[in-house]
Amino acid sequence: MKKIFALTALAIMLCAAASFAAEAKTALGFHSYDAPVGIRTWFNSQLGLDLGVGLSSQTNTHGSPAVDDKDSGYTIEAGLPYVFKSWDKVKFIGRPGVIYNTNKQEPNGGTTVKNTNLSVTGELEVEYSIAENLTISMSHGIAYYSDHDDRTPENKSSGFNTIGNSWSSLGFHVYLW
Repeated sequence: MKKIFALTALAIMLCAAASFAAEAKTALGFHSYDAPVGIRTWFNSQLGLDLGVGLSSQTNTHGSPAVDDKDSGYTIEAGLPYVFKSWDKVKFIGRPGVIYNTNKQEPNGGTTVKNTNLSVTGELEVEYSIAENLTISMSHGIAYYSDHDDRTPENKSSGFNTIGNSWSSLGFHVYLW
Protein backbone atom coordinates (compact mmCIF):
# COMPACT_ATOMS: atom_id res chain seq x y z
CA MET A 1 0.00 0.00 0.00
CA LYS A 2 2.90 2.37 0.76
CA LYS A 3 4.27 1.79 -2.76
CA ILE A 4 0.90 2.77 -4.23
CA PHE A 5 0.85 6.04 -2.28
CA ALA A 6 4.47 6.80 -3.22
CA LEU A 7 3.84 6.12 -6.92
CA THR A 8 0.66 8.19 -6.89
CA ALA A 9 2.43 11.09 -5.16
CA LEU A 10 5.30 10.87 -7.66
CA ALA A 11 2.87 10.87 -10.60
CA ILE A 12 1.04 13.91 -9.20
CA MET A 13 4.35 15.77 -8.74
CA LEU A 14 5.48 14.89 -12.27
CA CYS A 15 2.19 16.06 -13.74
CA ALA A 16 2.30 19.25 -11.70
CA ALA A 17 5.86 19.90 -12.89
CA ALA A 18 4.81 19.25 -16.48
CA SER A 19 2.06 21.82 -16.07
CA PHE A 20 4.68 24.57 -16.03
CA ALA A 21 5.27 23.91 -19.74
CA ALA A 22 3.81 26.57 -22.05
CA GLU A 23 0.65 24.70 -23.07
CA ALA A 24 0.18 22.31 -20.14
CA LYS A 25 -2.77 22.63 -17.73
CA THR A 26 -3.34 20.50 -14.62
CA ALA A 27 -6.61 19.99 -12.76
CA LEU A 28 -7.76 18.31 -9.58
CA GLY A 29 -10.91 16.24 -9.98
CA PHE A 30 -12.01 12.82 -11.10
CA HIS A 31 -13.17 10.78 -14.04
CA SER A 32 -14.63 7.82 -12.17
CA TYR A 33 -16.34 7.25 -8.81
CA ASP A 34 -14.13 4.20 -8.28
CA ALA A 35 -11.04 6.47 -8.16
CA PRO A 36 -12.38 9.87 -7.03
CA VAL A 37 -9.09 11.48 -5.94
CA GLY A 38 -7.36 12.41 -9.15
CA ILE A 39 -5.71 14.76 -11.56
CA ARG A 40 -5.93 15.52 -15.28
CA THR A 41 -2.96 17.10 -17.04
CA TRP A 42 -3.13 18.35 -20.62
CA PHE A 43 0.37 18.26 -22.14
CA ASN A 44 -0.83 20.27 -25.13
CA SER A 45 -4.18 21.12 -26.73
CA GLN A 46 -4.86 17.49 -27.71
CA LEU A 47 -3.16 14.95 -25.40
CA GLY A 48 -3.50 14.52 -21.65
CA LEU A 49 -3.06 12.12 -18.76
CA ASP A 50 -5.62 11.14 -16.10
CA LEU A 51 -4.57 9.52 -12.81
CA GLY A 52 -6.91 8.61 -9.98
CA VAL A 53 -6.97 6.62 -6.77
CA GLY A 54 -9.75 5.33 -4.53
CA LEU A 55 -9.47 3.78 -1.06
CA SER A 56 -11.89 1.83 1.11
CA SER A 57 -11.90 0.38 4.60
CA GLN A 58 -14.92 -0.99 6.43
CA THR A 59 -15.63 -2.99 9.58
CA ASN A 60 -18.95 -4.82 9.95
CA THR A 61 -20.02 -5.81 13.45
CA HIS A 62 -22.73 -8.48 13.76
CA GLY A 63 -24.02 -11.30 15.90
CA SER A 64 -24.06 -12.02 19.60
CA PRO A 65 -21.40 -11.98 20.91
CA ALA A 66 -20.30 -9.23 18.51
CA VAL A 67 -17.97 -10.31 15.71
CA ASP A 68 -16.04 -7.93 13.42
CA ASP A 69 -15.52 -8.61 9.70
CA LYS A 70 -13.11 -6.32 7.85
CA ASP A 71 -13.12 -5.26 4.20
CA SER A 72 -10.47 -3.01 2.62
CA GLY A 73 -9.15 -2.19 -0.82
CA TYR A 74 -7.94 0.34 -3.33
CA THR A 75 -8.43 1.33 -6.95
CA ILE A 76 -5.96 2.95 -9.34
CA GLU A 77 -7.15 4.40 -12.64
CA ALA A 78 -5.13 5.87 -15.52
CA GLY A 79 -6.23 7.18 -18.89
CA LEU A 80 -4.95 9.09 -21.92
CA PRO A 81 -7.56 11.63 -23.02
CA TYR A 82 -7.13 12.69 -26.66
CA VAL A 83 -9.19 15.56 -28.09
CA PHE A 84 -10.83 14.56 -31.39
CA LYS A 85 -12.69 17.85 -31.80
CA SER A 86 -13.11 21.01 -29.76
CA TRP A 87 -15.39 24.02 -29.79
CA ASP A 88 -15.56 27.15 -27.65
CA LYS A 89 -16.52 25.36 -24.39
CA VAL A 90 -16.67 21.70 -25.40
CA LYS A 91 -14.10 18.96 -26.04
CA PHE A 92 -15.01 15.64 -27.69
CA ILE A 93 -12.46 13.16 -26.31
CA GLY A 94 -11.38 9.59 -26.92
CA ARG A 95 -9.97 8.04 -23.75
CA PRO A 96 -8.24 4.65 -23.53
CA GLY A 97 -7.61 3.67 -19.94
CA VAL A 98 -6.87 1.01 -17.37
CA ILE A 99 -8.38 0.37 -13.93
CA TYR A 100 -6.80 -1.87 -11.27
CA ASN A 101 -8.80 -2.78 -8.18
CA THR A 102 -8.03 -5.04 -5.26
CA ASN A 103 -10.19 -5.83 -2.25
CA LYS A 104 -9.38 -7.92 0.83
CA GLN A 105 -12.19 -9.49 2.89
CA GLU A 106 -11.22 -10.65 6.38
CA PRO A 107 -14.08 -12.43 8.15
CA ASN A 108 -13.48 -12.99 11.87
CA GLY A 109 -12.50 -16.61 12.26
CA GLY A 110 -12.76 -17.23 8.51
CA THR A 111 -10.37 -17.38 5.60
CA THR A 112 -9.14 -14.05 4.21
CA VAL A 113 -9.94 -13.62 0.51
CA LYS A 114 -8.27 -11.16 -1.85
CA ASN A 115 -10.17 -10.20 -5.02
CA THR A 116 -8.36 -8.50 -7.92
CA ASN A 117 -9.82 -6.84 -11.02
CA LEU A 118 -8.06 -5.41 -14.06
CA SER A 119 -10.07 -3.55 -16.70
CA VAL A 120 -8.93 -2.06 -20.00
CA THR A 121 -11.32 0.64 -21.19
CA GLY A 122 -12.11 2.65 -24.30
CA GLU A 123 -14.43 5.65 -23.83
CA LEU A 124 -15.86 8.60 -25.70
CA GLU A 125 -16.13 11.62 -23.41
CA VAL A 126 -17.53 15.13 -23.58
CA GLU A 127 -15.85 17.72 -21.35
CA TYR A 128 -17.86 20.94 -20.97
CA SER A 129 -16.38 24.11 -19.50
CA ILE A 130 -18.96 25.67 -17.16
CA ALA A 131 -16.53 28.38 -15.95
CA GLU A 132 -13.03 29.55 -16.89
CA ASN A 133 -11.23 26.75 -15.01
CA LEU A 134 -14.05 24.34 -14.12
CA THR A 135 -15.29 21.51 -16.33
CA ILE A 136 -17.77 18.66 -16.05
CA SER A 137 -17.63 15.51 -18.14
CA MET A 138 -19.75 12.58 -19.22
CA SER A 139 -18.58 9.43 -21.00
CA HIS A 140 -19.55 6.02 -22.28
CA GLY A 141 -17.62 3.14 -23.77
CA ILE A 142 -16.61 -0.47 -23.43
CA ALA A 143 -14.37 -2.35 -21.01
CA TYR A 144 -12.63 -5.72 -21.03
CA TYR A 145 -12.30 -7.04 -17.46
CA SER A 146 -10.52 -9.89 -15.75
CA ASP A 147 -11.41 -10.83 -12.14
CA HIS A 148 -9.86 -13.44 -9.88
CA ASP A 149 -9.46 -14.24 -6.20
CA ASP A 150 -6.95 -16.22 -4.16
CA ARG A 151 -9.34 -18.93 -2.93
CA THR A 152 -8.62 -22.58 -3.47
CA PRO A 153 -9.85 -23.37 -6.05
CA GLU A 154 -9.46 -19.91 -7.56
CA ASN A 155 -12.55 -18.16 -8.95
CA LYS A 156 -11.94 -16.39 -12.27
CA SER A 157 -14.07 -14.45 -14.70
CA SER A 158 -13.46 -12.22 -17.70
CA GLY A 159 -15.46 -10.55 -20.41
CA PHE A 160 -16.70 -7.31 -21.92
CA ASN A 161 -19.22 -4.82 -20.61
CA THR A 162 -20.42 -1.35 -21.46
CA ILE A 163 -19.55 1.51 -19.12
CA GLY A 164 -20.84 5.03 -18.72
CA ASN A 165 -20.89 8.16 -16.65
CA SER A 166 -24.00 10.24 -17.33
CA TRP A 167 -25.59 13.40 -16.00
CA SER A 168 -26.33 11.53 -12.77
CA SER A 169 -22.62 10.71 -12.21
CA LEU A 170 -20.61 13.63 -13.59
CA GLY A 171 -16.86 13.82 -13.45
CA PHE A 172 -15.31 17.23 -12.85
CA HIS A 173 -11.95 19.00 -13.06
CA VAL A 174 -10.79 22.28 -11.50
CA TYR A 175 -7.78 23.61 -13.42
CA LEU A 176 -5.42 25.16 -10.88
CA TRP A 177 -2.09 25.05 -12.73
